Amino acid sequence: MAKNYLSQSELRYLTEIDHHDHEALAALDPVDGRGLGVTRYVRAAEDPQAAEIASPSPTGGRAGGSVRIC
Repeated sequence: MAKNYLSQSELRYLTEIDHHDHEALAALDPVDGRGLGVTRYVRAAEDPQAAEIASPSPTGGRAGGSVRIC
């Protein structure tokens, strides 16, 4: 279900990355510049050697996913 707005805390979480414990990478179509998707990782505070990675489907379908790596 799509959201019409983000709360202040959601906006802060999605835009304030530190490139160490929280990273986000965006893919753009080289032909027209459209956004294709965003993948991000967030290092787990309770286990600094692990990170959660999420890569949602750009179409909103079921192809996306997340994984915890150590």
